[in-house]
Amino acid sequence: MSVMNEKCPVCETECENETTMCSVCGFADELGINRTWPIIEDANYWLETVVKPCKAVWEKVKKRETKLLSRSETILKSVSPSVNAGCFIKFGRYNWRMLDVDKQNSEKLLLCDKAIIMGYYDKGIDVTWENCTLRSYLNDEFYNSFREDEKKRIVEKTILNSSNLWYDTQGGKDTRDKIFLLSLEEVDRYFGDSGDYLIKKRKMYGDDKFITDSNGNYLSNTYDNDRVTNYDNEVCWWWLRSPGCVSNYVAIVHISGGIRVSGKDVCFDRGGVRPALWLAEDSVVSNNIDI
Repeated sequence: MSVMNEKCPVCETECENETTMCSVCGFADELGINRTWPIIEDANYWLETVVKPCKAVWEKVKKRETKLLSRSETILKSVSPSVNAGCFIKFGRYNWRMLDVDKQNSEKLLLCDKAIIMGYYDKGIDVTWENCTLRSYLNDEFYNSFREDEKKRIVEKTILNSSNLWYDTQGGKDTRDKIFLLSLEEVDRYFGDSGDYLIKKRKMYGDDKFITDSNGNYLSNTYDNDRVTNYDNEVCWWWLRSPGCVSNYVAIVHISGGIRVSGKDVCFDRGGVRPALWLAEDSVVSNNIDI
């Protein structure tokens, strides 16, 4: 009796002969998951005691991943890079890279070209963007460093804080911010729009290069150089707002420009910070703004 017909009994993926582990769902059977059973009773016992429990777990995983992917797609619908994006403008004391243009509301999404240096959180405990020290600093001290006429042009937005798609770490509540950091979805979207984060195109870093690896924790592609920044003329890594592999880690951009999806400990060190903001058009362009 052929139980499998050369398919994984859990996720029904086509499997190679003699394999003992499904490459998709990870179902393992030391005797080989593609096997022929001479006795029907043994086959039924295997299905009831091994396959069905594994299938139940797999269905839960797929349901959760579908929900996370739907959430990420919702985020991406709100970030649609314009053909006019990519130039640099001066606003306040900083130079900014334009990432997106919302023509309907006459607003531009800007990312600080160079980094400032700050820690993400002052304690090595579980934390989300909503409660981190860096968010408080950006929306208070950093925001108040702008002149009053400049502050009027910075638009407060609802910031979507999605879970980490690779590790299912919760991103916490959505927030209302004037100044924020980019998320994993956004840093992939706005620097080349590769989609590598959504399709989980993992890589491992070693020997000064990235190598494709199913267990890798980096996202790296031809757009890495565009993500490289510096502080005080020294190349530096920089924080994102998305959680890392666990709740006391946060995702970062590596000094090479690759994205470390697993992240760093939130109180690991002071790292690069590239503030982002939505800027409203001014009826009169001031001398400080070079558009």
